[in-house]
Amino acid sequence: MARLLLREEWFEPLSLHAQYEAEFERILLAYAESLFPSWHLVPFKADVRSEEGVVKRADLALIDREYRRWWVVEVEMARHDFNGHVLPQVRVLSFGKYNQTHVGALLRSAPQLDPDRLAAMVRGEQPRVWVVVDRPRPDWVRPLSAVGAALGIVEIFRSNTNQHSIRVNGEQPQPPATESIECRRDPLVLRLWSVATPAQLPVNDGETMDIYMDADERSFRWMRRDTADSVYLSCTNGNPLQGFKRADLLRLEDGRWVFKAAVR
Repeated sequence: MARLLLREEWFEPLSLHAQYEAEFERILLAYAESLFPSWHLVPFKADVRSEEGVVKRADLALIDREYRRWWVVEVEMARHDFNGHVLPQVRVLSFGKYNQTHVGALLRSAPQLDPDRLAAMVRGEQPRVWVVVDRPRPDWVRPLSAVGAALGIVEIFRSNTNQHSIRVNGEQPQPPATESIECRRDPLVLRLWSVATPAQLPVNDGETMDIYMDADERSFRWMRRDTADSVYLSCTNGNPLQGFKRADLLRLEDGRWVFKAAVR
């Protein structure tokens, strides 16, 4: 069994049955600034409903400090029944519907968050699910990946003086590396382009912005349109992305916004 020696003090792993899930959550929140410096880690005790009407409750949420991405965090113990408990929970959280109710739940637990940027983030792309477990479970990796979830291991070690040491392993959420915004053409209304990370847009609902086309000196005017659960851009003076299904919106060093068409 692994143990750690830090500053001439031994840290022993907690017994497999000595730690409860609530205590595991408390430790994660207590060390959040060190463990997740690029994210806000906040409680997220909100019901999530699947299209079939199944309801599951989340544990925590990781929110990118620039409100570009977020993860729903499912805290589990390695001793838990995977097929009977963990996988059904994760499946609902991965494919469930997120809306303004969940924005309110996040703000109640973390009122320091920006409500407008948070709401825009939730209207963007679906959050991924990060399962955090207290022991390595390599047998969980593949079935979790099949439902779009990732597995991280956070092992807690404790000294005789009740100090903690933490070892982190597995897949870790990473914030976006670039300032690009992925946009996809709506399959039903072709003039609308859904925005994956709307908190990055420099305009609000109903406002317009000028966007250049890649390698073109012409700019086109686009309007932001918010719905209950999505944010779109629509061009008001032409159809410069005709024939494409996906485009990346980039901000150049000179401040201009440029569409780089990616997928036909």
